[in-house]
Amino acid sequence: MRRLAKWLWRFWKLHPLQLAIILIFSILNAAIGIAYPYILKYIFDGLEAEFSNENLTRLALLFLGVGVAAYFVYIILQGTRAYMNIRLEFHFRQWIFEHLTKLSPSFFNKFTTGDLVTRLTDDITEKLSWFSCSGIFRTYEALLTVIFCIGAMLTLNVKLTLYAVGPLPFIVFVFIKTATVLHKRFDRVQRAISHINNVMESCFSGIKVIKAYNREKAQKEVFSKAVEDRKKAEVKAAVSYSIIDSLWSHIWQLGIVVILLVGGKMVINGNLTIGDFVAFDTYMLMLIYPMFDIGQFVVSGRRGVVSYERLRELEEISPDIEEPKNPISIGDRGLEIEFRNVGFSFDGDRKALKSINFKIRSGETVALVGSIGSGKSTILALLTRLFDPTEGEILVNGHSLKNLSLEEWRKLIGYIPQEPMLFSDTIESNVVFHRSSITEEMVHSSIKSAQMADEVSGLHNGSKTFIGTRGVNLSGGQKQRLSLARALAGRPKLLLLDDCTASLDAETEIALWKRLKEIMPETSSLLVSHRTQTIKNADFILVLDNGEIIERGSHKELIDLGGVYKKLYEKQLLVEAVGLS
Repeated sequence: MRRLAKWLWRFWKLHPLQLAIILIFSILNAAIGIAYPYILKYIFDGLEAEFSNENLTRLALLFLGVGVAAYFVYIILQGTRAYMNIRLEFHFRQWIFEHLTKLSPSFFNKFTTGDLVTRLTDDITEKLSWFSCSGIFRTYEALLTVIFCIGAMLTLNVKLTLYAVGPLPFIVFVFIKTATVLHKRFDRVQRAISHINNVMESCFSGIKVIKAYNREKAQKEVFSKAVEDRKKAEVKAAVSYSIIDSLWSHIWQLGIVVILLVGGKMVINGNLTIGDFVAFDTYMLMLIYPMFDIGQFVVSGRRGVVSYERLRELEEISPDIEEPKNPISIGDRGLEIEFRNVGFSFDGDRKALKSINFKIRSGETVALVGSIGSGKSTILALLTRLFDPTEGEILVNGHSLKNLSLEEWRKLIGYIPQEPMLFSDTIESNVVFHRSSITEEMVHSSIKSAQMADEVSGLHNGSKTFIGTRGVNLSGGQKQRLSLARALAGRPKLLLLDDCTASLDAETEIALWKRLKEIMPETSSLLVSHRTQTIKNADFILVLDNGEIIERGSHKELIDLGGVYKKLYEKQLLVEAVGLS
């Protein structure tokens, strides 16, 4: 709990006024509450002593005044707690989401999408946000009420108070025993929710493949099992919750029984007044809701701790790539990039790259060719700093890439992946991609450069047209060109193209490269491609095999060499010829 409180403090301190109101008004609410039984005591004792109508009226008005004051204090307290619940939910989700966006791709290989969605929604909304304010501060108010009530009872009769609070050690014992059980139950529930969300996400993302292979029934069985696992976890948690909640909700009745037996006998023997007896009974009744809140704290606290630990698990993972403490700025001039003895391996396994050495000068186009798994895409990933080399270094204008501002460097890059990633928004929004520096004119220019202007202008809403979920309304070639337009809109100094022109016809691709050289003559390009025309026009070519550069040179030089490149090139020519026939 101490770690949780320390973690929560970073969010509580963002709202000092609301926190002060909750702390102070909780004390006021508890203090005003203990006045009721005392007023009743004087009324009943006064009635027994036959006091005047004036005294009765005065006490009744005082009782009414206390009620009105309690009402306004309670309204302010409840409203502030509700406000804090919502604000904390916002802060938690923003904090974790921002952290997740800084993590490396390797993180997303370990955590499924469904699990992350569950942690950002169910764990925060249903479990942690309410507990972080209302759960904790209602318990704080409940403890104040218990303390104030016991203090007031001690002023009335010490002996009867000791009898009434006798069950408290038993309550503490129950708290210790139930906490562990609830923690395990709620942890299983959250894991089951994560699993079912992941099953749904996988199913909906791959619905075309599921239908193509007629696997609907099999997918239904997978989903049914996930639902059954969640049901069992929920039932076990609900049974534990019901038993413990019922226990906490009724355990206070032990105190009432003690008051009726012991207090009643003291009244009969003349050792306690009727007013004291009524006050004692009222104080015990006042402890019902505080005891219930404390019980709720036990239940929601275990849920909250489970959800907190699931968020902390994410938060404690540090990004592999971090911004340098004193970043170097390289300005807006052309780029000269050098790979110097670069090596890379994933998690210490087989090396993906070995002793890679080459240079790219400003305005040059370099093609990477090789078989699948030869390391082509890994080189592009290193340049975007999704990963850092495990050996050697990458230099940009003579400076180590690790020492450059990560934000500034990535602004200089236009990256087009092999599988275009589009968002469920308009064409224009996909091109702009939340970059305030990109104007409407730049959007249209980049669409034109991507050889997509005629198709966009033919749409009913032009660039304002929604493309559907992940661009479902676009063809494969249109998706790739829209992804290319997004990269070109930022006027990059370095273009990284990972076989992104595979869906373009030869004529469109020729027009694309011609346009790029016209509008961005100083832009360097590093491309992965199997298209003969694309490779042929590169300034020089690197041939990779098993993570090593085995051949390098221009197209003509490599053909004359008669090595691996010539075989790959002739094989691709044959594939393209068959495809055209």
